[in-house]
Amino acid sequence: MFNINKKDFKKVDFTLILIVAALCIIGMVVLNSAISPTGDNIKSQIVSTAIGFFSFIVIYFIDFDIFKKLKWLIYAIIIAMLVYTMFFGIGGAQWGADSWVRIGPVTVQPSEFVKVLLVIFLAAFIDDHKKDINSIGFLIKFFILAFIPVAFILRQPDLGTAMVIVFMIAAMFFMSGIKLRTIIIIVSIILIVAILLVLVALPLVWDKLKPYQQNRILDFINPERDVLGSGLQMDRGYTAIGSGQLNGRGYQQGPMSQNNYIPEQHTDYIFPVLVEEFGFIGGIVVLALYFLMIIRMLFISNKGADAFQTTLTVGIAAMFFIHIFENIGMTMRLMPVTGIPLPFFSNGGTFQIVNLVSIGLVLTAGAHRKPLDF
Repeated sequence: MFNINKKDFKKVDFTLILIVAALCIIGMVVLNSAISPTGDNIKSQIVSTAIGFFSFIVIYFIDFDIFKKLKWLIYAIIIAMLVYTMFFGIGGAQWGADSWVRIGPVTVQPSEFVKVLLVIFLAAFIDDHKKDINSIGFLIKFFILAFIPVAFILRQPDLGTAMVIVFMIAAMFFMSGIKLRTIIIIVSIILIVAILLVLVALPLVWDKLKPYQQNRILDFINPERDVLGSGLQMDRGYTAIGSGQLNGRGYQQGPMSQNNYIPEQHTDYIFPVLVEEFGFIGGIVVLALYFLMIIRMLFISNKGADAFQTTLTVGIAAMFFIHIFENIGMTMRLMPVTGIPLPFFSNGGTFQIVNLVSIGLVLTAGAHRKPLDF
């Protein structure tokens, strides 16, 4: 299981480590400000961050080939976690989805672990079928296996996490070595089906949505429709971003964040806290760090020793991208509110650990030696 001989320490991307460390430090500074009005503290986030960075070391020593050998066990764990959540999940009354489970005194969100485990499984599955990657049989099996977890998560219902996973699946599929002609055919079929669903099934789908989900869509279309009700979070987050102007109001000096006016400002809406206190400059710095982080991941994927490492790294990069794009987009009224947290900033132990474990996987993939050719 552990094999250091397959790693090249000189290939470890220390630039990526420094970028992630900077994001974690800035994230905890901002989180401390966002959470202070509630009288709480960030001790659990610090512990989760420490566990996450320790995982770098553990993952580095793991033989990557073990993931390929255990791919079906990994998939079984994914399904087991989702089935358990389906029957014993909690959180619907408070957060709108039964996506959490209680293990003793700790509450965890299994779907967060599912994201990274599914990336590992799909990368191993693609690598195992690289010789018949363009066959109908592979395409059918790939999409069935990939979308079974999505169906479970939609049932919770957690549309945000489902959207993240679908984006990851798409990115890994396009980087799997599929012929361009096959991709064009599949995308065309998906578009045709999507248009038909919109035209035929939209009224039925709309009636199946919960009231808060309908309101999120309506508030996105018309942000001014209910600024004191369902659109309160969007309106106050947007106002806080604008009030930061160029340099910000100063650390723990934001009138909206320090008076706890922004709903969920320590989780989904932490970006407005950042911009209110550190201004446009602070927001741009964080966006630049995110951009560099994803670029480094794509650079590592391009140097992958095999299809497993390449698609795994692309899948994780896609996961981070969609989290960042959707979270910041929804606070700026560019995307509907979905409850997707911001990596390294939003409060959440499970989320922080999973993000850092994902970075550890990318770093280890980048340090993996290429097999010798004879």
